[in-house]
Amino acid sequence: MGGPGTGKTVFALQALVNAAWERKQPGIFVAFEEGPDEICANAAPFGWGLGTKASNALFFLDARLSPAVVQSGDFDLSGMLAILEAKKRELGASLIVFDGIDVLVALLQNPGAEMREIYRLRGRTDVNNPEEHLIRIAALLLEHRPRCMVIDPLSAIARTGALSSARAIGNRLVHKVRDHRVTAVITSLVGGDDPQVEATELQISTIADTWIHLSYLVRGDERNRALTIVKSRGTRHSNQVRELLLSASGPALADVYSSGGRGADGHVALGKESRGESPEAAASGRIHS
Repeated sequence: MGGPGTGKTVFALQALVNAAWERKQPGIFVAFEEGPDEICANAAPFGWGLGTKASNALFFLDARLSPAVVQSGDFDLSGMLAILEAKKRELGASLIVFDGIDVLVALLQNPGAEMREIYRLRGRTDVNNPEEHLIRIAALLLEHRPRCMVIDPLSAIARTGALSSARAIGNRLVHKVRDHRVTAVITSLVGGDDPQVEATELQISTIADTWIHLSYLVRGDERNRALTIVKSRGTRHSNQVRELLLSASGPALADVYSSGGRGADGHVALGKESRGESPEAAASGRIHS
């Protein structure tokens, strides 16, 4: 994702070129906004030789809509994907680029339908409706009788049908897991682009026992992950925003440092640690793990 001129097309095309020329892996480039000739002309200064080699190792599909096309009703990408499937087999392609697909799906004028078509590119959760997911999970619970269960992410079922139906299924699923006395970890995407927004589309946070919120904190020239416990029913818990680190040994919470009365993370915390400054103690009674 990026604004006009930020290099999206060049970045994606270079991925195909490197795979085709260096690793001998053919690729497909689907152009929704610019034509193949324009794309090759714009890439000519890079010396990739698209004009002479593209026919053998790269296939360009011109998927632009004619200005004369008038949309009438809904549509999906099934026909185009069938063409690409045939071309993939012909070339033995292992990589594909969809360049500017938002130009096409925006014609749907429905965010839910747009997401449905994007996910159609991969045979994911929207193959089945929410009720079918619930039935299958219920059968797996009876068959395997697990003690623990992870659903990642539950919010995906909101793309498979009406939101009201997905919410009902989400609630029924949580209660069914409880009936089987299974400990469940359920992930869910938050609504909107604002990292501070904590609401989820399925609205199951009210029936969850513990709600952990993961977000990004952008400070200066860094984007750092953060973890907060919004609630944990029946137990005391920390109210601090902690930096979440993903390292070679897995996820961990960074020590709490303070800088001018505010929490420090990223390179600020590393600077304090390198100077031998110990993490400042938090207020009495708070739990940090």
